[in-house]
Amino acid sequence: MNVMTEMHNPMSVLGASKRAELDRDGAICVRQAVSAADVEMLREEIAFVVERDSPNLTDHTKRNKGTSGRFVSAFKIWHDRPKLAAFTHDSNMPALVGELMGADRVNLFFDQCFVKEPGTADPTPWHQDQPFWPLLGNHVVTTWIALDHVTRDSGGVEFVAGSHKWSRWFQAKSFSGENELERHEAFEEVPDIEADRSAYDIISWDLDPGDMLVFNGMTLHGAAGNASGDKRRRGYAIRYTGSDVVYDPRPGCTQSLYSDALKAGGPLDGSEYPVVWRRS
Repeated sequence: MNVMTEMHNPMSVLGASKRAELDRDGAICVRQAVSAADVEMLREEIAFVVERDSPNLTDHTKRNKGTSGRFVSAFKIWHDRPKLAAFTHDSNMPALVGELMGADRVNLFFDQCFVKEPGTADPTPWHQDQPFWPLLGNHVVTTWIALDHVTRDSGGVEFVAGSHKWSRWFQAKSFSGENELERHEAFEEVPDIEADRSAYDIISWDLDPGDMLVFNGMTLHGAAGNASGDKRRRGYAIRYTGSDVVYDPRPGCTQSLYSDALKAGGPLDGSEYPVVWRRS
């Protein structure tokens, strides 16, 4: 069964246990959430963005020029791609996220693609998402759709279960080591997870194309480089927010996410971060 196309009430398909699992661990896996046709569409859209060096494309491999692989991402790509706009706005994804969060409404914050080519040495450092973003609130969720077979060896995402409930904010840092973000005096350094992995409850899933991770904006996560010889690791992420989230233009966030149209402490409503679902 395909969750995105065959559900009317998302939670009737996923069950209340998935909401409880997301609340407990901060991350879940939804198998075959996206159809084969949509997976192929997403691959084509991402290829267009990456191969044409979109202005929103970031190369995270700059510090390792001697390696054979490449790790790139691009964000806010739905604005110029009608198929991605339809997928992020009009599919069942916003309803699914709204039910999982228990929110009364869902805003689309932004979308993002990630491509790790075979032989990419660069890991995705352990981090939380929310310190990068000018937001406050609990209803902050990412859906990460696998477009290839993904294993830890090819750069699968790992999570520290329960870390979204630590009530700790960790300093946001550039993945490439360049253009570091302004430091926030109240944020801590990210703990060295790799130095003592056994001290943490690390969870991950091998994924098939169409499988989807859903995780909280405060959940610590990271990924190894792509050590496979022939497997690309492509993922499409959609960042959604819910009804308790407000705009917080504090220092040290990703510059392009600030908005002159929003007021500090106010909702994200507007054309830049549109409402895509409301509870009826």
